[in-house]
Amino acid sequence: MRFWRGEVLLLGRRVTRAIASVVLVSLFTFCGVFAAEVEAAQTESSPVTESQDEEKTEDPWSRFASDIGPSFGSVFTWGNALPATAIGAATGASSLADEEVQHYFGEAKRFGAASEVVSHAAFLTGAFGGVIAVGLFSENPRLRVASYDLARGFLVTNAVTFAIKVAVRRERPDGGNFAFPSGHASNVFTAATILDHHYGAKIGIPLYVFATFVSVSRMDLNSHWLSDTVAGAGIGILVGRSIVRRHKPSKVEWLPLISKDVVGLQVVVRP
Repeated sequence: MRFWRGEVLLLGRRVTRAIASVVLVSLFTFCGVFAAEVEAAQTESSPVTESQDEEKTEDPWSRFASDIGPSFGSVFTWGNALPATAIGAATGASSLADEEVQHYFGEAKRFGAASEVVSHAAFLTGAFGGVIAVGLFSENPRLRVASYDLARGFLVTNAVTFAIKVAVRRERPDGGNFAFPSGHASNVFTAATILDHHYGAKIGIPLYVFATFVSVSRMDLNSHWLSDTVAGAGIGILVGRSIVRRHKPSKVEWLPLISKDVVGLQVVVRP
């Protein structure tokens, strides 16, 4: 009797921690939705200037190459220092539950084939790549701008995610390498944040829910720890908001410096 009681209590603790992991990842979902809705409300209430009106009519894809540097610079600003610190704190806190959460998921594949489908690179690339391709050839101004922001967002997100993966080289639960942070989580949360900005809650909320499921599915497949997905979600939301955010250029920006002989960062200080 004591044995079964102990097993029930142990199972209860594991289920509770697994639920806590989903809640923690979902917290990023709520924060992203709330921040995007507040930003959208501020944008709607602010007057449209002539320069902003010209930006709306200008084809964004015509300046894609010249916007690559500023796209990276929009992330590495002092304005993002506090959100980045919050992401680091959430990641650190979630890492305390890594072992227990992964023990709950293990190799059981609790979501079955659904985890494999939504986590497949071809599925995600086809879905969001299709949006970018349609927007590139579309005459709809909103879709063109949204697809343009998606392209920039994915470029920055993958560069940042890959750089951290190479620097950290964390082992995956299944024994693979480059676990931290989750590239799946960072990419889907980037897409959710950007499309929520352009189309509102009717598109944003379902995408945030989908992004959360993709993140949890990575743990279900034994490919990532909880903290990997939390960090990936945070990076995705941070990059997405930085890409679409309308603000005055920061006085200090950190831009990537890549040449034949030098790889590093350059600091740009504006008066």
